[in-house]
Amino acid sequence: MINTSDSATNKANYRYTSIVDLQVASQLMALPEAMQGQTQIRYARDLKLDDLKGNNIILVGAKEANPWVELFEQHMNFAFDDKRDTYDFVVTNKSPQPGEAPTYKMVPSDPAHRAYALVALLPNLNGTGKVLIVEGSTMAGTDAASDFAFDGTKLASLLQPYITP
Repeated sequence: MINTSDSATNKANYRYTSIVDLQVASQLMALPEAMQGQTQIRYARDLKLDDLKGNNIILVGAKEANPWVELFEQHMNFAFDDKRDTYDFVVTNKSPQPGEAPTYKMVPSDPAHRAYALVALLPNLNGTGKVLIVEGSTMAGTDAASDFAFDGTKLASLLQPYITP
């Protein structure tokens, strides 16, 4: 006998969290800034548009896992695109610089098991705070993005040209 409350049609109501998401949340909560009591961890499905307007936010996961990321892609030079028909995951480079490719393709049959990571720091929707986007083409890619974002030296070297004194 099958319990219909556990059937595949009801799985959409469940909340799934990857180990990488838990690691990011754990690293975030260990930061002194997070210990001031104003940090909240929420599932993407529980966010509201107003949350992205007046708050500093960290969005973890590509738009397939966290659809809020798509609101900010228009301001990002690099964006992920999941080609479901070919099972390819592509990073699109909207403004390739010399030596950069217009696309970077992750292919499941790649023997190197290449994954891609994106980290973006953008204004929130009202321009009153920041949104940090940490996403990967796989869990390993998201893990690499979070490692980069939580490494103060690497992150500072990347952001230095954009920080006004």
